[in-house]
Amino acid sequence: MKKILLVGAVALGLSAAAFANGTVEAAPVVGNAFNPGIYVGLQAGMDLSNWGNVNNSDNWSTYFGDGISKENGFAGRVFVGWDFHPNFAVELGYFREFNRPVATESGFGDVWRYTTQGFDLMGKLKYAFDDMFGIYAKFGVDYLLTKVDQQGANTNGNYNTNNFNIAYGLGLSYEAVQNLTLDLSWTRFQGRNKVDGDVSQPKFQAAPDFFALGIAYKFNY
Repeated sequence: MKKILLVGAVALGLSAAAFANGTVEAAPVVGNAFNPGIYVGLQAGMDLSNWGNVNNSDNWSTYFGDGISKENGFAGRVFVGWDFHPNFAVELGYFREFNRPVATESGFGDVWRYTTQGFDLMGKLKYAFDDMFGIYAKFGVDYLLTKVDQQGANTNGNYNTNNFNIAYGLGLSYEAVQNLTLDLSWTRFQGRNKVDGDVSQPKFQAAPDFFALGIAYKFNY
């Protein structure tokens, strides 16, 4: 027993001496945003719906001769994620455009109004510059749901177009306080960019660009 106590005392003494002489360095500090854990968050900002690209379609150009209005506006996204590695996370989100782009064609007397929302599942690669700032890139899939309300002299009705496609984005993060992170991001939700021959029941989906400010809270294990 005395020998064990003696060995322990010697080990503690050597450790203290080593730290005092600077021969042992402390591990670098990494912000809590890059530690393992579950987080939830909210993003809000500008949505570029890109419905104006419909006007570039040969099949639709005669229908959308008057162009698109209310194309851009406010959008939001809520999400939950899991940081299971300092440099990698998985994130599940729900995205919603609050603007409703309107396409008109006075020659036919028709008006189309579009509502877009969707879900995304993306992997998130992260890199920390220090204990506060970092960058990230995301890539995965989305499931966009587009509702078209058509009113006019020719046809009245609702058409739904729901499709899987890819989603990706980039962002900057800043850990304001422990467990609370702010970010500035761009995300592209790719839609179905194929135009069917039957334009009376359009299946085209735009590809929104979402520029947002976000906030996320991480739960400690």
